[in-house]
Amino acid sequence: MPKKSQDQETLSSTSFTKESLVDLKKEGKNYFLHWFDYLVTNIRNKVIKRPIEYVVVFIVSFFITICVSAIILLLVFNKIEMSLSLPAIPFYNFGQLQISRTNRGDARFDPMVLLKLIQKNNTEYLLIDVRTAREYESGHIKTAVSIPFYGTDFVLDNGEVKNISGELKEKFNVLAKNKKIVILYGQTSYSSYVEKVAQHLDASRGKVKVLGVGWNEWAHFKNLWISEADWNVINIQDFIQVKE
Repeated sequence: MPKKSQDQETLSSTSFTKESLVDLKKEGKNYFLHWFDYLVTNIRNKVIKRPIEYVVVFIVSFFITICVSAIILLLVFNKIEMSLSLPAIPFYNFGQLQISRTNRGDARFDPMVLLKLIQKNNTEYLLIDVRTAREYESGHIKTAVSIPFYGTDFVLDNGEVKNISGELKEKFNVLAKNKKIVILYGQTSYSSYVEKVAQHLDASRGKVKVLGVGWNEWAHFKNLWISEADWNVINIQDFIQVKE
């Protein structure tokens, strides 16, 4: 009688049939553990019979798992990156920066258009820096004049703007009298009081515009609003002035 190999003895000692498992269930003896042993034993038997096929299946499954994991990671990181971008509000593009419409419904003034007006020494526009005089003196957009509405009693702590009158209003009227367009800007594009100041000053409904960027974006983040093709062409320092 041929002697059984060690592997065969091991397989027979650990193998179970479905019928024996049913009996174990009736007896209440570690039914689920024996089911696990049964499945493992069957898989092992199949692998021993066809090792090459299972090695190929394992390698293919391994590479598929890596590819799927890489795709999932790329999607997750891309979603995280998108979630860190600017707030999702209605935007209108120029350059690389996305600028929202004003509360009055008109688009904010394109900073690239202003840059070209400055380059051409155009005198038909008036650019007003509405920040404090101290902020204006520390640095401002070239050609801008200072009418410091911010920091006065006209701009309340909650960002609301009272009816503008007195010396500042008179200065505005004199400077804006013969200009086709008036452009206001504040510290950042998110300075909401600038829009409210524009509403109070815009008696002709359309002459006073709010610049699409503030001082911070103009001076320090030009790559947000200047076309990528012009990043190395335009030197923003040529469009900045500091009071000496």
